Amino acid sequence: MIANALQALPTMARTEVPIASHGVLAIRTRQLGRGRLKLAIGAGAPGESMSTMGLRVRAQADAEVAEAPPENRAFKTADAFCLISGDEVLVLVEGMRISVVESYLSQLLAKANQPAGHSAFEFHPVGDQDQEAILADEGVKELKLSGTAYQAETELARVEYGDTAESIIFRLWAETKDRVRSLLSEQVENERERQVLAEHWADLNITTTIQARGGSRGEPVVLESMRNAGMELIDERPDNVNVTLVTEKGTTISGSSLVLGKFVNLSRNDERNDLPYMDVFLALEQYQAELIQQRRWHG
Repeated sequence: MIANALQALPTMARTEVPIASHGVLAIRTRQLGRGRLKLAIGAGAPGESMSTMGLRVRAQADAEVAEAPPENRAFKTADAFCLISGDEVLVLVEGMRISVVESYLSQLLAKANQPAGHSAFEFHPVGDQDQEAILADEGVKELKLSGTAYQAETELARVEYGDTAESIIFRLWAETKDRVRSLLSEQVENERERQVLAEHWADLNITTTIQARGGSRGEPVVLESMRNAGMELIDERPDNVNVTLVTEKGTTISGSSLVLGKFVNLSRNDERNDLPYMDVFLALEQYQAELIQQRRWHG
């Protein structure tokens, strides 16, 4: 679908799509061949200046100076790279959530006048079968959530990307943060102090544990509900929170490990904030080869 859409959008300018949280997204590089499509997507806010830091400043404080971007350019603030083969997609992101990539590609299909049903597609994470099997076999007796009290703009704008946060983990974390912020704000006497407190929510770490009474010998319906909550992490994971599951047999599983994925180390281009797209594409191809060897790739 995406390859067909790009035939109708032959230039980078034609692929520009405004996304409220990121300014404008566009495809900076495209490569089609060997049955797969590789994309480098960039994000930047048109006309937005970028702050600079003074060097060899003789005063005690730096002067606030911002540089405007060159004409017909925007400072790039985020990247996403995709490898698409059939219905399978690998995504590598920096400074951008995968749901933003999903929204962008959906709007790109609509912009290319593709059939309405095509632009209604959704990304569905592929679960790690080994971790899923452990969870299904051993159940869950404990859920640990940890993160800061900071309310990111991406959380506030989640509905923009069609993410309704139905997951119990989403709701637990959101309600926990809201309750903590509310209780602490009540302890502050005036509005100015409350504003200062709100500016420092990121300095406040929150950890909460949900544990079945009696552990692995707890009430079966309680343990079943906790196992189901853990399994939901395969399809939907909260932003800005670390989730750890402890099974009834004591096995510890991180929420992120339930979905197939890996971390890669990449070097940037010299004197630029760019990731070399050829290096990224190679990393995606190598991971695709791993998944094919493991019989986990069906594209």
